[in-house]
Amino acid sequence: MPQPPTGPAAAQTSGARGVRRPGLDELARGEQTLWIAGGAAAIVEVAAGDRLTVEDFEGRQRAVLAGFDEDGRAKAGLLEDGASARLSKGPLTELLPAALQESLRDRLDLGRGQAFAGLGGESRAGERLDFQVVAGGRILIAAPGRLTAADSFDAPTALKVTRTLARGGGGAAATGRLLARVRVTLSAVGASKLSTA
Repeated sequence: MPQPPTGPAAAQTSGARGVRRPGLDELARGEQTLWIAGGAAAIVEVAAGDRLTVEDFEGRQRAVLAGFDEDGRAKAGLLEDGASARLSKGPLTELLPAALQESLRDRLDLGRGQAFAGLGGESRAGERLDFQVVAGGRILIAAPGRLTAADSFDAPTALKVTRTLARGGGGAAATGRLLARVRVTLSAVGASKLSTA
């Protein structure tokens, strides 16, 4: 997984003491950051009023997002996007590779899930999608990918997700618990089974 940028631009100052933290993002109060490796997915708990920003860190990486309730059933209308023109919507089973679907099946009802898909193709490094969370639940965020030739320059890469908590939010959802992380290892023989957390 790529590391956050380093160098002078990435050196951050923390608080009044001026403690420098090279390579770490400076997060405002109420912000959380999650990195999703290329070919992987994460399930995150969210609350109404939260905002999600998905950044294509290296460029050309597709992002897929879908909403679910606490029991893993598809939940339509959980996300409101601020970039409709740049997003497509469709069945989750058509937007995720089979190996990633297999890894998630025991946690989520993928068959009924509708998803947003964006970025990828010719998206540039640093390009972002913004979403407003309109109801509490769980969000699947995936950086799908496939095995590619060594010289093709389109291997799956990381997505950076920033969650801005709703003002005055409290309770378990406000912690933004990472409920699961799933990664499928791609090899020349096919996609091997996963690692989960």
